[in-house]
Amino acid sequence: MELALTRALDPADPAYGFLRSDAQLAVAFIGVTADCSVAPAHVGIFDPDGDRRFWSDPTQPTPGVCWNAGVRCSGTAPEFSTCAPESWDMSGEPGASAGNAVLLPVERTVALLDALVQTGSTAGVVVTARGGVPVGYDTGGVVVRYSTSCTPDTTTADGICPGCMSEHGAGTPPVRVAAVAQAFAPEGEPGVASICSDEPAGLWVPLASRLEGQIRPACVTACVADTDPATAVLDPRCEVVELVHGEEPTPVPRCDTQIVDGEAVYTAPTDTSSATPS
Repeated sequence: MELALTRALDPADPAYGFLRSDAQLAVAFIGVTADCSVAPAHVGIFDPDGDRRFWSDPTQPTPGVCWNAGVRCSGTAPEFSTCAPESWDMSGEPGASAGNAVLLPVERTVALLDALVQTGSTAGVVVTARGGVPVGYDTGGVVVRYSTSCTPDTTTADGICPGCMSEHGAGTPPVRVAAVAQAFAPEGEPGVASICSDEPAGLWVPLASRLEGQIRPACVTACVADTDPATAVLDPRCEVVELVHGEEPTPVPRCDTQIVDGEAVYTAPTDTSSATPS
């Protein structure tokens, strides 16, 4: 994500223009394993010739490496009271600085997204996620269980028991991703829905509702005046244009109007010359 946003801010990159000062940026995280935003200088955590400090499987690197390298749990195993993002250094010490942390700190991601708003690169940021939390977690009343009391094969592979399970598979608790989503979620909302749910609305409805609350009227902040009340249709006196970043405004042709059973029916004009904006 960081690389994509960096490219979008570089005028020399083809991705430049994806971020716009008059548009909202929506970020959706979807995954079943622990986030593994490993710092480029520390990819050695996967090296079989290294000390394998973060490996949960002594024979091979698994997603459990990412869990152990980016999360710290409180309480006594096998049932932890909570788990939170942690910045571990290569020696296995917590509280590492941003430059020494094995995984890129969550705070770095939050600061990056927040800076886009503060600098005017985008009008706002909306973040949502779908990961290994119990079904119903997004609506409240359900908590994530952090445990190592499941099958040894699971904890060896993932470092922790699944946060949810379904007929399609299981999901690891998205501790680091959830921290990013919660930083931008409305008060009282977790910002995360269950990857084990068959209901897709758990991801997209919260995203759409947050965007809806941030979208401003395109240009008209009041009712359009009817310049000829004698007709059955609205006769405005205005010009509508399409604004595309980096391009000149394009006039939008009027819709074709027909009266059907006393009601006005508006349809887009036939676009034989590609004059109608997309």
